[in-house]
Amino acid sequence: MKKILVLFLLLSNFGHVAPCTLRQSDSLDRLLDHLHLYKLTKASFHAGNLLHHSLWSCRSLAQWFDEKGPWVEHLENYSSIIILGGLLHDIGKAGDHDFFYATKHTHPCDGFDYLWKQRPFRLEDGSIFNFKALYSELSISRKEQRLLAILVAMHWEFGLIMKNLHSDTNTSLERECQLYLDKLRNCCAQTGFNKGIPTVKLLLSCIAVSAADVRGVQPNDYSNATLITLFGDTMAEGYNRPCYTGFDAYTSFKIEEEGLPIRKKLCDMLK
Repeated sequence: MKKILVLFLLLSNFGHVAPCTLRQSDSLDRLLDHLHLYKLTKASFHAGNLLHHSLWSCRSLAQWFDEKGPWVEHLENYSSIIILGGLLHDIGKAGDHDFFYATKHTHPCDGFDYLWKQRPFRLEDGSIFNFKALYSELSISRKEQRLLAILVAMHWEFGLIMKNLHSDTNTSLERECQLYLDKLRNCCAQTGFNKGIPTVKLLLSCIAVSAADVRGVQPNDYSNATLITLFGDTMAEGYNRPCYTGFDAYTSFKIEEEGLPIRKKLCDMLK
């Protein structure tokens, strides 16, 4: 699986990071090959296995940026780092050799630990994947590593707000949003992101990856020059087809209709 990565990551007040270039990376090739080994054991929302879902989520973000969708509003200058976050958001479901699984409830925390806390991520041959080598090959700065770790850690939390508002009569929008922001602040404190203080751009980026996570349970064959460069034509064609029926959670759960007002509430509370 040979791919050439040439992406320009433009970051704003994620720490005023200078643009960095993602070059060809054998480490990312190997990481994606490993994700391919993880398969679902029972029917779920997902129409594909782990690598399918990671690619579809990534493509969804790329499509939204091209079409100026509401989830990526005001994030145009940061599109590449967010797309990369979409690709890696479920990294916590891998690295444990539990290749056939129904669900992995701790995967956001596990992913954060892989990316930030140097928890061993075991490849199929028993060797430990070297995330430091990946960051070096892709010229990802320490500040960008903080951002990626937070995107991975937070990607489930926005959906939990919506789920809890529908299932828990004792909660409220105010309470759920406060819990979300507390978790975001905790991630910033653990990583030292912006001296422990979350920014609106960070919040919006986390929510965009969360929305793409839901959209990516169903196939997305969207392609553009960035994605062709990222994955190559062969890989793109090989991962367009569903493995299972799945369920269109994005439409059925009214993610845009109900989620965008919640995003506004979160932004208002953070300011």
